[in-house]
Amino acid sequence: MPPGSPQFGQPPADGVCRDRPGAYAVALVAGKVLVVETPAGRFLPGGGREAGESAEAALHRELREETGYRLAALRELGSAGQYVVEQATGRCYNKRQTFFLVELGARDASAVEPDHTLRWLAPAEALATLREEAQAWAVRRARDARSVSESIVG
Repeated sequence: MPPGSPQFGQPPADGVCRDRPGAYAVALVAGKVLVVETPAGRFLPGGGREAGESAEAALHRELREETGYRLAALRELGSAGQYVVEQATGRCYNKRQTFFLVELGARDASAVEPDHTLRWLAPAEALATLREEAQAWAVRRARDARSVSESIVG
């Protein structure tokens, strides 16, 4: 992660935490934010990077798996870390997340993972209900970036 990137959450007392790089999308359409609802909570679409995979390639793959959408365009918003503890194993991970403001392309709904439900939420609701603070940070950053670009154009 670039120096100066924000870090959210707390590491465990023993300090043992594995890094897990990932990529996540912030899609803003008609004033709503796309989130994925799973049994574990609400998250931005995205996920972990596979060995040798770029953040952009991971985002393309994860977005198709979780939402069925293809990416039409993307712009990097920034990076942030989030300490999380995996419930099943008790392992700590520092999710080193790269966030992208995205434009969505075509959708194949049959490709969506069965326990993932798509929700289009008002930004305030997304900010209040996203499970990870780093993802809420990315939504605020995207909302602010979109407001600045709209005021420049308008």
